[in-house]
Amino acid sequence: MNANINDVAKKAGVSIATVSRYVNQNGYVANATAEKIEAAINELNYKPKNGHRNTNTSRSIGIIFPSIRNPLFSELFTHIEKSLAEKGYSSTLFLDNNESHSIDDYVDLIAQGKIKAIINSSPLKTKKITYQGVPIVSFDRNLGPSIPMISCNNLDGGFKIAKEVLARKAKKILILSGNKQDYFPITDRIKGMVKVFNYYNLDIKTAYTDFESSEIVRKVQIDKLIKDKEYDAICTTDDITALLVREQASLIDYSPIITGFDGSTFINHLFPNLITIRQPLEEIAGLLVEICLSQSENYKENIEKRYILPVELIR
Repeated sequence: MNANINDVAKKAGVSIATVSRYVNQNGYVANATAEKIEAAINELNYKPKNGHRNTNTSRSIGIIFPSIRNPLFSELFTHIEKSLAEKGYSSTLFLDNNESHSIDDYVDLIAQGKIKAIINSSPLKTKKITYQGVPIVSFDRNLGPSIPMISCNNLDGGFKIAKEVLARKAKKILILSGNKQDYFPITDRIKGMVKVFNYYNLDIKTAYTDFESSEIVRKVQIDKLIKDKEYDAICTTDDITALLVREQASLIDYSPIITGFDGSTFINHLFPNLITIRQPLEEIAGLLVEICLSQSENYKENIEKRYILPVELIR
């Protein structure tokens, strides 16, 4: 197996960012450190895939999303692309929802000069080596303490949904996630709902569907959950799942309170009466780009690591 930048960093006992600066000659590296890196490169026979070391002059930012089937990601990508263009950058979109894949595969593209930095929102693995100084920023995915993460206030969103459901007199509630990953570990938006419902001693159950399965499979899963019409409210963790529940419930003359989460413009225009949480996607995109470029252009290592933006209840 060919060595990659992560292997070189481990061998030299330095960060990936330091190896990247040395390989691309775009930042200071102490002589002693440079010697260690060069020795590791020679020992491992590391070669960037483009066959040579060069200065990273790429003006493209790698954007890694799990998919664009969810309108949330389509809209977020549009905002990111616009923000990058205003600053003279382009984007390269990667779709990767494989939990066995590593962020290191994409970090290597920075060292190869193919992309300048990374904006990630996929459930990728990270290695133990530090990513301090590597130009990566994450949307709603915790990739470790050294990588800045931006998200909406999911916990408050869960609170807002639960309070709205309570105001509508629901007693028995199903919390339905669009993805098994939302429970392992449990996400803040579910935690927010559960905390409120438990406080009022309501009867709640949890379940999930597989977002990446076909629509037919997901409808079958939902049918099994709602066939007995036992819930007063079904609180989902995304708008697409909420709309599938609404569609299947209408087929059996069942009208529970149904809530979503994300509030993309596309969904809001088509289904204006859907109870949901709106994420400030334009502001999130702008902040992602700002932090991403501040890292790639200036190698700032004192950037805040956690940014939480407010949400709005749409009803």
